[in-house]
Amino acid sequence: MRTFSTSLFKRALSVKNRNGFWALADQGAVSLGTFLTSVVLARSLPPTEYGAFMLICGVIYFLNSLHSAVVTTPLTIKGACAEESEIRRMASGALVLTALLTPPQAIVMCGAAWAVGRPGLAPWAITALIFWQFQEAIRRTFMARLRHREAIWGDIVSYLGQAVVVWVYAANRDISVEKAFAVMAFTSGVAGLLQTVQHGLKWMTPTEARRLACMFWELGRWVLMTNSVGTLLAQVYPWMLAFFYNTAASAELQAICNILGVSHPVFLGIGGLIYPAVARANGEQGKREATKVGFGYALQGGMLLLPFYLILMLWPQWVLQLFYGANSPYLGLAGILRLLVICYSIGYLSKFMMIILNSLEKTKVAFFSQLVSAITTMVVGAPLTAWGGVAGATAGGGLTTLTQLVAGGLYLKNAIGHNYD
Repeated sequence: MRTFSTSLFKRALSVKNRNGFWALADQGAVSLGTFLTSVVLARSLPPTEYGAFMLICGVIYFLNSLHSAVVTTPLTIKGACAEESEIRRMASGALVLTALLTPPQAIVMCGAAWAVGRPGLAPWAITALIFWQFQEAIRRTFMARLRHREAIWGDIVSYLGQAVVVWVYAANRDISVEKAFAVMAFTSGVAGLLQTVQHGLKWMTPTEARRLACMFWELGRWVLMTNSVGTLLAQVYPWMLAFFYNTAASAELQAICNILGVSHPVFLGIGGLIYPAVARANGEQGKREATKVGFGYALQGGMLLLPFYLILMLWPQWVLQLFYGANSPYLGLAGILRLLVICYSIGYLSKFMMIILNSLEKTKVAFFSQLVSAITTMVVGAPLTAWGGVAGATAGGGLTTLTQLVAGGLYLKNAIGHNYD
């Protein structure tokens, strides 16, 4: 074991893997900023207010996943093998597609704000969504070329800057849900402008834009369905808690999820590496070797997460107090936090199974794996949530990701067994 760990450490420091370091650093800035923002808001807002904020954010995450499916994921995969001038055109086209997606998404945001009884939040949430997707479209052009070292500056402005400004408002006891969304919009917009200047854009003719849209749709349509189901399932549980109980119950679920958010830099950093690495290996060496490349990255990420997950399993009460303070209403969630660690471990494996399948352009297979987990959510997860509250929702989420992992693994094993190169 010691030899294996030493080997991973040496590989992480090698010149060949410097891209991995910058990818983790970049995604670390993204996840740390998101994590700190959420923790500050959880400590500063009443549970009902924090629950409303996270429910609206959940809808934003859902819409971002749809945008990712038809814009940023195809941009990452196709951009990995594109010339520099071509990817600048693709970036311009991605921004046009992003703008076209805004009106229907705005309608959804209005519906979500009305559903939580806060229609006045809609303009703020829509503005945050627009600028968030604008920046995400630009930053993914850096991801496609493994230029994480350049992308990190804009991401620091966007995500860590967001956390700092929210903390300043909270320290002055002047924070609200509306101000939180306004800060998110402002920092995303500034970061998007910075990254646009860094990367550069090239004009794309209407004919080229239509061709790009068709290409993105051809690759992304199954990713769209997969992401739709997957992200919707993730949001089913907090919304069911709000329906069966109240927004404070949704806030409790989010409070323990915040702690596991510390592991998101690994999720996102390794995921950002797998997409272009597997896509390139697939084109050069075939799908079998590309699959090995993907699992190799996932294994390294798992080794990084292991110590943190062990701490959460052994000392959950201490961790909750560290995050939320000695008088927090969330200190009674230690047992559920342990359960969530197990669920996250399963989710880690499931996530990278889906990323590998999508990178191999087996997007239809990924969708059907997600569909199996959706059935589990409806049949098992919903009753568990209604019966067990936050604990039931956590257990239901774990069963959802487990069925997705098993289904995706069987599909991938069968494909390799039939030598699908």
